[in-house]
Amino acid sequence: NPQAANGYVPGVIQAAELASKGAPAMSNDLNNYLNHCTFDMFNSIMFGQLVGTADSSTPTKKVDEEYVQSASTLLQTNNILNKDPYEIIMGKLGIKTEKYGILVDHLKRVYQIGDSKVHQFTERKNHGELNDLEEKSWLAHAIERQAAGGTGITDEEMVAISGIILSASVDTTSSLLSWNLLHIALNQDVQERVHEELSTAIASTGSGDGRLSADIFNKKTTPYLHAVLRETFRLTPAAPLVSFKKVGSEIEIHGQKFPEGSFFIFEGYSTGQRVFADDAQSFRPERWLPEAIDSRKGTPQAVIDHAFFRDPFSQGARKCPGSRVASNEAQVMLAQLLLDWKISVPGVDSHNEVPYKLMGAMAPILPTMEFVPR
Repeated sequence: NPQAANGYVPGVIQAAELASKGAPAMSNDLNNYLNHCTFDMFNSIMFGQLVGTADSSTPTKKVDEEYVQSASTLLQTNNILNKDPYEIIMGKLGIKTEKYGILVDHLKRVYQIGDSKVHQFTERKNHGELNDLEEKSWLAHAIERQAAGGTGITDEEMVAISGIILSASVDTTSSLLSWNLLHIALNQDVQERVHEELSTAIASTGSGDGRLSADIFNKKTTPYLHAVLRETFRLTPAAPLVSFKKVGSEIEIHGQKFPEGSFFIFEGYSTGQRVFADDAQSFRPERWLPEAIDSRKGTPQAVIDHAFFRDPFSQGARKCPGSRVASNEAQVMLAQLLLDWKISVPGVDSHNEVPYKLMGAMAPILPTMEFVPR
């Protein structure tokens, strides 16, 4: 729920502060950098630990570095197996290809590392060795719920679920972040407006130390930051196909009947292009400020404000269970980078010049950027 997700924001902020320091050193390998950022932030949530893999000056464990690389390779290889015609045919024939072998190897390594991290954490909790941040972590609460009974989940299942959540946190949220970083770097006026909004919010709601706080990420406090993430999803969605549904009985939509078993795909990119046809390729977060949304009410353009078009997480019972955490991570990391650095992308004038590919989700292959201290 929102309250639980927001409760992890202070730890995410600490992780983002460490991660932001590493941006200049990774300026020519930003996709990999953002994978590390999301891993670091999610570790603060899951374990309450600040692992610092995104900052080369912070001592880290080799096993954490290995986990990031294996989890990223695992997700990307899985996507290849699911869309490459050759791999699909070989899979149906029961033939194990080289790509399949790569998938299995990295899956085993990710599970081994994740299993070890969870078991070590559990042992430390049982011996009363966790610090305050660790005691507030998702896994500490999960262990307590497990001990109280009634969850219906075995110890082995909890370890497996924890491993899946941890691996999924690496390459998916970083895809979302990569598009946001690209647009911010390309649109200096937007960047400065977000920085000004954040600075004002920190001055009015913060503790006086110049740092981010959970209260800053309230939509009423930083509406333009939220609008930037919304416009990024409209223009360059990390997940263009946000919902899939196979109907269990005949259904009628606008007078058209569809038989049982019809398969529907909810695609939002084209709608965002159609609604704003006059300047659909322009990056304009102002489209999502309250006054702009109010002006569309009662018009055909208001369809773009439906919840299904809002983010890449779908809606309803099968909405991504980590959606609130991922949104918080994206907001915090982007905000911290903009507080610390003035970001630009020399030699690139438009997002259309930047190639992209399917990684954990659809993501740009980020060009080298410049990070100048503010």
